[in-house]
Amino acid sequence: MAENKQVAVEQKIAATSAALAATCVGISRWTVAYSGGWDSTALLVALARTRGPSSPNLRALHVDHGLHAHSQQWADHCHKRCLALGIEFEILKLVSPPPPGESVEAWAREQRYAALARRTTARDLILTAHHRDDQAETFLLNALRGAGPDGLQGIAALRVLGEGWLGRPCLDLSGTELRQYCAGVGVSGVDDPGNQVLNYDRNFLRHHVLPILYKRWPSAASTLSRVASLQRVAAENLAERAGCILSATLYRTSDHLDLAVFAPLSPEWQALCLRQWILSRGHRAPSSAQLDVMLRTVLGSRRDRLPVVEWGRSGLRRHRGCLYLYQVSPKARAFTPITWDLAGALSLPGGYLSASLVAGCGIRVDSLESNEVVVRARVGGERCRPVGSAHSQTLKRLLQTQQIPPWERAQLPLIYVGDTLAAVADLWVCAEYAAGADEQGWKLQWAPSSE
Repeated sequence: MAENKQVAVEQKIAATSAALAATCVGISRWTVAYSGGWDSTALLVALARTRGPSSPNLRALHVDHGLHAHSQQWADHCHKRCLALGIEFEILKLVSPPPPGESVEAWAREQRYAALARRTTARDLILTAHHRDDQAETFLLNALRGAGPDGLQGIAALRVLGEGWLGRPCLDLSGTELRQYCAGVGVSGVDDPGNQVLNYDRNFLRHHVLPILYKRWPSAASTLSRVASLQRVAAENLAERAGCILSATLYRTSDHLDLAVFAPLSPEWQALCLRQWILSRGHRAPSSAQLDVMLRTVLGSRRDRLPVVEWGRSGLRRHRGCLYLYQVSPKARAFTPITWDLAGALSLPGGYLSASLVAGCGIRVDSLESNEVVVRARVGGERCRPVGSAHSQTLKRLLQTQQIPPWERAQLPLIYVGDTLAAVADLWVCAEYAAGADEQGWKLQWAPSSE
């Protein structure tokens, strides 16, 4: 009887994985995100035991977060298991510690998926061992945090990850079933002591709340999973409606939107449309509380204000009747003037400056023959007469005319020839240094940092 249960679990995992792969296009490799724990061990072993000649290639990726003294031992354990199963294996090491004040759980999750995404191609389906109990935990966590339908939909069975896909073939199985499967086939998993730390909300739910729920309502995990599915339908319908409201804009491709788009909407629909835009531009979704602050301070404050809300590595600003999304970067800082030969890219606090030789534009090559090029930060009071302009103007005025937001101006590098301003990033070349139609010039390119 026990053997029949093992076969049933194996077949369910293999069939669900195949069904997820069939939903995608061009999948030829299954990659198990293998932590070494009991759940991912069950997933890996089940796929290894059921693979046949026509099965996709199978590999395992192990993310070493570097948060525990035994993390290298866990990686070695995973490597040995894959060698025994004949499965390709790779360790992905995270080298940066979590930033001060940031949730270790959230940081580890974000960095783990980012690392997996970097090793994912269009032919890959990444598989994780999230199960029915994980779904129940996620639903309750998000409900307690005040999430709407999008958060309450819980763990998606399939979503895009990097250039490939991320699938969860174990969502219809319980954690107990996966652990029993491991015991039945004679394999063991690593027990991460971090899973016992009750300061983590998920662990508190797992060890103190869910056991009580299961004792009173044995099918609670299945019920909550169904509720999450219903919320997924609601979230999809709301997202579709928000997309229709924003359809007249370039919200999918632009990091700024006219504030007038939101004016006729109720606060509820403003929040939904704002969230849809944020997600469509690849930013992490703000919480309900953060959305409330955005509505109150960014959308709702007086027109003469320049409100800002930042969450994680993302930010939202209002300027001249528009909303701007941006990546939070290190604070702009002045830098010591740097002599530059224009031959290689120059790394600056706000980004990268490079130049290439072209004909008919850029900084005139022969203007540099007896002068060195120096890159400096803004200090105020600079003037330039751009090509085609009859008079010089202050740099402040030029930037205002170009409608460059104030928070981007301080990052712009100024290129001097000797002691004279010759160019402003890749925006303007001052006329006295500009290459003519028949002259060679250095064309500048400024790439602001996204970090």
